[in-house]
Amino acid sequence: MTAARSSRFRSDAAKLISGTVISQGIAIASVPILAWFFDPDAFGLVAVFTSVVLIIGVVACLRYELALMLPECDEDASNLLAACLLFPVLIATLLIPLVLMIQQPLADYWGQVTLAELLWFIPFAILLHGWLAALSYWQTRKRRYVNQSVAKTSATFSQATGSIAAGSLGHVSGAVLVAFQLLGQLLSIVVLAGMTWRHDSRLFQTAIRPGKIYEQIIKYRKFPLVDTWSELLNIASSNLPVLLLGCFFPITVVGHFSLGHRLLNIPMSLVGRSLSQVFFQNASSAHL
Repeated sequence: MTAARSSRFRSDAAKLISGTVISQGIAIASVPILAWFFDPDAFGLVAVFTSVVLIIGVVACLRYELALMLPECDEDASNLLAACLLFPVLIATLLIPLVLMIQQPLADYWGQVTLAELLWFIPFAILLHGWLAALSYWQTRKRRYVNQSVAKTSATFSQATGSIAAGSLGHVSGAVLVAFQLLGQLLSIVVLAGMTWRHDSRLFQTAIRPGKIYEQIIKYRKFPLVDTWSELLNIASSNLPVLLLGCFFPITVVGHFSLGHRLLNIPMSLVGRSLSQVFFQNASSAHL
């Protein structure tokens, strides 16, 4: 790695890590306050819901979001981005009849009416998950790490303040925490989409065509065919414990476990994920 590239890597990593530190600081500060208002049952419901979304979310963009780093020209990458924004719509639509079929059996199995009702949020959550991943990787391709930091901080702040405000008013169900979690993601998407459109609207208007989208999907078809399975196993390994606890223990146990697991994961979130994202962009650029 040359001195210039090394210096750029440190600068990019610092920008992304700073946003992560601020957002995680807000999250840590909010945990004791939220624990004061909300019962462990509420956190347990959120943990089960989030685990389901993360596992299904692996296929939200069919892993094409990773391929956004590879096209040499932005015209091809913009068509790939369009595909990444379309696939979550398709996946979310397909999930609606599935939720309708499994909602009542799951309510009977878990004995949690609220959890069954939260299933209706899953298609919308998958849609947000896919869009957020696609827009984040586009920002990474363009090295706009400050935008990602602003979006991440805005999402965490709105989620924390909204949940605390709702709790202080007596709205202390798990559905409230889920709603503000989704609201934070939506705000992050709005911030990233606005910044992306401001910088790249002319590119999108001139480059994106249905035929080109299909061409990019075929070109990078190995991502859904190969990478999906390894990532699915990786995500499932960290989220299945929550679902298994929900099957064999009261939801209160899941709530206590999720709070501890969330705090233990903070060091990895602070450094590891930010560095890996910057490294991914730099490695792709060096390869090209």
